[in-house]
Amino acid sequence: MRNYTRPMLYRIKSIHDMIGAGRYPNFRDFHERFEVSRSTILRDLGILKVDFHAPIVFDGRKQGYCYSEPYELPFNSLDKDSSGILLRAMKALEAYKGTPFYDDLSESLGSMVSDDARKAGSSILDRIESVGSRPCCAAGRTRWALVFEALERNLVIEFDYGQEGSKAHEIVEPYQVVLDNGMAYLFANRAESGITGLFAMHELENLRITGRSFSLPPVYRYSELCQGATSLKVS
Repeated sequence: MRNYTRPMLYRIKSIHDMIGAGRYPNFRDFHERFEVSRSTILRDLGILKVDFHAPIVFDGRKQGYCYSEPYELPFNSLDKDSSGILLRAMKALEAYKGTPFYDDLSESLGSMVSDDARKAGSSILDRIESVGSRPCCAAGRTRWALVFEALERNLVIEFDYGQEGSKAHEIVEPYQVVLDNGMAYLFANRAESGITGLFAMHELENLRITGRSFSLPPVYRYSELCQGATSLKVS
C-alpha cells in the first residue's frame, strides 16, 4: 500500500479543488501554486486518477484539466460534527501559530475538511475568541525537528542560551515540550548538575544533538517535578 505524506495529500486536495472549481488548471498553474517539479505534479495527478478513481481528463480546447463527471475525494467526507471539532481545535491553537502544533493541524485540515465545511463552520468560529495570550515566538522548523528527534530517541542536546553577552552553553537531557500562554518551552535536565529547567524554544541558539543517549526517569513531567505548578519559572 502506498504511503501518503501530509504534503502529498495537501497537494492532491488542492489539485482536486482547482479542477473541481472548473478553472481548467494546467501544469503552469500547479507549479505556481505548489512550486514543485513536473514529475511531482504528474505523480500527484496519477495518484488522484488511479488510487482515488478521479475522472480526470485533459481538455485540449481549454488547455487544462477537468472532471468528466461530478467527483468528491473519499477523504474529504468528514461529517459536519467532526469538521467542526477540528476547526475549533485549530481556533484553540491560534496562539501557537508558527509551531508544528498549529502548522501540522492546518495542513491536515486542508486535506480532510472540505471548503463547504469550512464555510459552514466559519460563523460559529467568529463567535470564539482567545484573549490575553501572547503570540508565540517562532522557533523555526529545524529547531523543532531537532528537539522532537531528541525527545523521541532520548538523546542529549546542547545549545547556547541567555541574553546577548552572557549566554551559557547548556548540555541537557530533554524531558518535555511545555506550552503556556502562547509560548513554547523545553523542559530539560542539565546533564552535569542534575538541575531541571525551562528554556524558551525560540531562544535556543546553535542547537545540536550530541548523539549521547540517556534513560528517561520514571518521574520527568514538569507538573510532577515542579509539584503541580501552573505558572512557569523560566531558566
